[in-house]
Amino acid sequence: NSAALKDWALRHDVRARIDKLDRAYHTSKYGKNSVGKLRPEFVLIHTFAHLLINQLSFECGYGSSSIRERIYCEKTSNQCEMYGVLIYTASGDSEGSLGGLVRQGEKGRIEDTIIAALKNAAWCSSDPICIQSAGQGPESCNLAACHNCALLPETCCECGNRLLDRGLAVGTLDNPKIGFFEMPER
Repeated sequence: NSAALKDWALRHDVRARIDKLDRAYHTSKYGKNSVGKLRPEFVLIHTFAHLLINQLSFECGYGSSSIRERIYCEKTSNQCEMYGVLIYTASGDSEGSLGGLVRQGEKGRIEDTIIAALKNAAWCSSDPICIQSAGQGPESCNLAACHNCALLPETCCECGNRLLDRGLAVGTLDNPKIGFFEMPER
């Protein structure tokens, strides 16, 4: 829902949170040549992809290092008006069908997987340290994202495990309503 995403991204509390990540991103080697402010929509969709890959790996028994993401949302501009993610397998072996990974994407199944991924993201085993982080991961280019909740093997992520924030997805301890997928129980 592009209208809901745009409205959420314009909120003052969301902008204030993304500004912390934007400063770290633009001072890092990864983003120092990037022009424009980091978009909350990109960080949300990217984090959502990581949460979904973790959940798919758990439910199917399929190695997360064999699952990849492709983010269809621009980091700093919105010229293409894209808001999507593609989750795919990178290996051509039979492992993709052994755990039901392909079947998990079917209507009637994927919805439960998404709900479970978001519920699991509401609390990390490293909380409250993870959710209250002011910068962690490579070059401090993540906020609430650690190996217990949102980081993936390097082969999975097109951004090198950077630009992630679970807080923008499900909310924080201080502001549960900041999350696009606001989780009522923590």
